[in-house]
This record gives sequence, C-alpha cells and structure tokens, in this order.
Amino acid sequence: MDRFIEAISLARQRCPNLRGLIIGDGPERHNWENSAIQKGLLPPILTFIGQRDDVPHLLMQSDMLVLCSDDEGFPNVILEAMLARLPVITTPAGDSDIIVENEVNGYVVPFSDTCAMAERMVRLAESPDLRRQLGEAGRQRVERHYAYESLAYRLMHIYRKVANTQKVRVAEDSCPTGLRSSRRGHIQCLVWFVFL
Repeated sequence: MDRFIEAISLARQRCPNLRGLIIGDGPERHNWENSAIQKGLLPPILTFIGQRDDVPHLLMQSDMLVLCSDDEGFPNVILEAMLARLPVITTPAGDSDIIVENEVNGYVVPFSDTCAMAERMVRLAESPDLRRQLGEAGRQRVERHYAYESLAYRLMHIYRKVANTQKVRVAEDSCPTGLRSSRRGHIQCLVWFVFL
C-alpha cells in the first residue's frame, strides 16, 4: 500500500485531478491513512472505503486498476477489472504478469519502481483513448482465455500438457490394481471436475 500511496502522490504532481480509491481493510489501515495524510492525500484525493460487497459497481465507475502487491496467487481482481474494460497497472506479483500483457491490456511495472507506476497512471489519466484501447483488449483477453465456460477445457489442456512432459514411471507392483497399465508401468490418470 505504501507503494501505491507514493505512486499516486508522484502522479498527482503532473496530473492534479487524479484521485484514488482504496478498497479493503486490514490491521495496517491506520498507518496507511497516516502516510496518505502526511503526503497531503486527504479525501477525496485518496479515500479508504474499507470492505465492500459492490466492487463490480465501483470498478465500473473507475478509470484504471492499480495492483501494487508483493505477493499474489492468481489475482481475480485483475480479471474483474479487465471484464469491466479497465486498463490495469500491476507489479509482477504471482500470475499478474501472465494475465496482464504489458502495453496490450495494461502495464506491468517492477516492484520497486514507483516512478514507473506513477508515469503509467499519468499516461492513462491523460488519454481516454488509450484507456479505452487497453480496456477493450483486456475485456477480449478475459473472454478469450479466462471465461468460466472454458475453464474445464483449459484445465484439462494444462493437465494433458504436464502429463505429456512428465515421464513418470511407476513400478507395476506398486500400482493399485485398478490403475495398472500394460505399457511398462505408465499410469493413465483421469481427472474429473464437476461444476454446479
């Protein structure tokens, strides 16, 4: 969060109309609010709104998403933002740099480069056409690669790819009877997914 506060403070030096909204909560919130106050980022310049259950609505009212994490897994918030046609600025935490194609549907900036993050914020703030272009590219990427309807197919594709590259041999006598294969100890594994 300190990274975001620093970046928006830098970006506002060139783009004073830029405002930020921080969704979520945590034990450090008080410290973050104090840091924002020290940089002159009082509401409505930077607003902490805590936990919310209307994030899709808030995304629809936004111009960009900035994710400054050090650690992530697969950040669904990026997909949600792209679905809302928002360009994304992110660090390469977790799978962020796989989801976001740099300069195609957003920007991936190094963890410690708050100046680059601020520059991308300004670039997007000053160009509605660029925001639309990157936002539309993000929407298309979600529909093409991350749609719920194709999840089972994509997972099976990944498992097949891994199975084909991993040449795991299991001794025939250690294999449960129902899984034995006639092909020199290879095991054929079927994975079933049920979606309700």
